[in-house]
Amino acid sequence: MLQLLFDTDSLSMSYDFDNMWLSVEWRGHQDPGTMRADCELILHYLMEHDGHKLLCDSSDARDGWDGLEQWVGQQYFPRLAHAGVQAVAWINPTDLVSKAEILTIVHYATTPYVSVFDCGAQACDWLRHTHLAADE
Repeated sequence: MLQLLFDTDSLSMSYDFDNMWLSVEWRGHQDPGTMRADCELILHYLMEHDGHKLLCDSSDARDGWDGLEQWVGQQYFPRLAHAGVQAVAWINPTDLVSKAEILTIVHYATTPYVSVFDCGAQACDWLRHTHLAADE
């Protein structure tokens, strides 16, 4: 069961009770200022739902990460880990510039564990079968 938590033209967030993860969908053109605010919302909802897994779908996103790669990888992701997130499955955008920006983010990230996928089904399968200390 999915519970819609937040929905705008550029971002949708739902909590997936069956899989026990927060599902985030980035859509359309992204603005760096809005993206920072949206990242804070993601953190808020992860803490509210005691989330340990994040499905981040950027398949429909168009640019906007430029200039935020280091901030996301080195500052924001560690905050996610501190809040309890242990695994992030990130679905690549089809936009090649955005895809390169996301791969740069992942390069900077040391925690939580982030895996990048071109296929949503593979991302969900990986996240579903990733066993965490919190699951045991």
